[in-house]
Amino acid sequence: MRYMNTFYIIGLLVGLVFGLILAALAVRFCRGRGNWRSKYDERQKIAIGKAYRDGFWALLAAGAVAFVLYELGVFENHVDVMMVTAGFIGLEVYVVGCIMRDAYIGLNDNAKRWTIILAAAAVLNGIIVAVNIVNHTGQTVWINLIAGIFVMIALAAYFIRTLMVKRSENE
Repeated sequence: MRYMNTFYIIGLLVGLVFGLILAALAVRFCRGRGNWRSKYDERQKIAIGKAYRDGFWALLAAGAVAFVLYELGVFENHVDVMMVTAGFIGLEVYVVGCIMRDAYIGLNDNAKRWTIILAAAAVLNGIIVAVNIVNHTGQTVWINLIAGIFVMIALAAYFIRTLMVKRSENE
């Protein structure tokens, strides 16, 4: 059993390093050389603050609902899923708030490239869920399912916002 824990920790660390390398490559791909951080104007910074506020309150509300459901015994054995879902809800409200306030894509970001990266992340999470369900691996796929749904909602909000901007420009 000791070796299984060692292999699990090694796999976790390798996955973490691989994920960080992929994230760095994605940022480099979407922002170019030397631009590791997005640059925002004053209007976008104010909008980001408002979205952050909304996401914080959504996180607290979702956490309170999860706590009440746990206390009622509704999802007693799945408190971890409820808390992660509450965290994703708060983060999703923040992201969608930034998107709808036109503060998600920075001045130095390539929107099309970020859309491609996010779509790839959604597809990858969907593939992981499907493979684990089809193969009956017994692995818990809920985190990949939640992450995939999160990204698909963010992409849908981005496309809706893009359509809204195009429609207002045409009028």
